[in-house]
Order: sequence, then structure tokens, then C-alpha cells
Amino acid sequence: MGKLSVEEKEAKKDKIIEKSMELFREKGYHTTKVEEITKALGISKGNFYTYFNSKEEVLYEILDIIKSEKIRMLEEIDTNKAPKEILKDFIEDYKQYVFKYLKKVTLQNMDNFLKDERVVNYVVEIQDILIEFLKKNIVERIGGSKNKVYDLRFITEFIFISMDGFFLDERLTEKLEIKRKYELTMENRIDQITEFIYNALK
Repeated sequence: MGKLSVEEKEAKKDKIIEKSMELFREKGYHTTKVEEITKALGISKGNFYTYFNSKEEVLYEILDIIKSEKIRMLEEIDTNKAPKEILKDFIEDYKQYVFKYLKKVTLQNMDNFLKDERVVNYVVEIQDILIEFLKKNIVERIGGSKNKVYDLRFITEFIFISMDGFFLDERLTEKLEIKRKYELTMENRIDQITEFIYNALK
């Protein structure tokens, strides 16, 4: 068997990343073993270690992909729209991100992730990108010029953290099949969150 070309090597590496991402979503990162990834792909462990030194390295590659996807998502939001519409698009996109990538989040494995400095740096970096977008395109445009009382960065972080906490809680609640006391579709909830934030900033 001849040597693989650069393109073939990249394609193999991409397949490992794609399958790992799929298994991490389904089973959770910490419970997925390298053997499960290789078995699902029909390759040897040696083949896996040709491209990655560890499961952690695969995770770091995935985090880079997620970061690129979030940046692309922000670039696709039409910032020429009214701030309220931008806010709704931002919330909808962020909801998709949480439900796509944080499928198997638990308080325990979140704590494990936060022990990894590279993961923490990733989280800080992506949150900073999202918060700056929110501040520039929504918070400043809705009430920034009139607002001399509050620190807009602080207010933006508060909005973002509240939204982040809400969707994480929804993710955990759905997994535990906990019934809410309100009867609202997710679309209704996003509409109400948008209205509340918009009216609070005006």
C-alpha cells in the first residue's frame, strides 16, 4: 500500500474529528473512550495515534472548529437590521449552539472541563467574542448613547451570562425530563427574552 497524499491524510484526520464530535455529543466527552472512536471508524488505535497524541488533542481541534463556527455565525447575522431583530437572531443562534454542542453537559463534567487550562482559555475567548458582538450591535445601539449610569460591558456580560444560564438549564431540564410550570414553546420563550432585554435597555 502506497503512502497517503496530504489530502488523504487530512481527510482521514477530518473523519476522526467528525466521528469524535458525534460520539462526544451522544455519550459525553469524558465517557467516550479512544477505543470507541476507532471501533466506530473501523480503524486501529495506532491509526488514531498517527494523527492525535490523545483524546484531549481531538477535543482541542473540535474547540477550534466550534470557535470558527461561532465567528461565522456572527458574521452571518445582518447587523444592518434593527437592534431588536439582531438580538433575536443572536439569541436563536446561541440556543442552537447550546443544544448542539452541550447535549451531554452535567455539572460534574463541566467541573472536569474547567480543570483544563486550554478549555478555560477557549471558553473565555469565545465568550469575549460573543459579548463584544452583543455590546456593539445590540446594547450600545439600543440604549448606549443615552445611558451614562451603567457600565455597558458589565450590563452586556450580565445579559449574556443570564442567557447562557437559561439555555444550559433548559438543556439539563430537558435531559432530566423535568416539567416546567409554564406552557411556552421555545419560540415563545425566545420572543419573551428578546422583548424583555430590549425593553430593559431602552
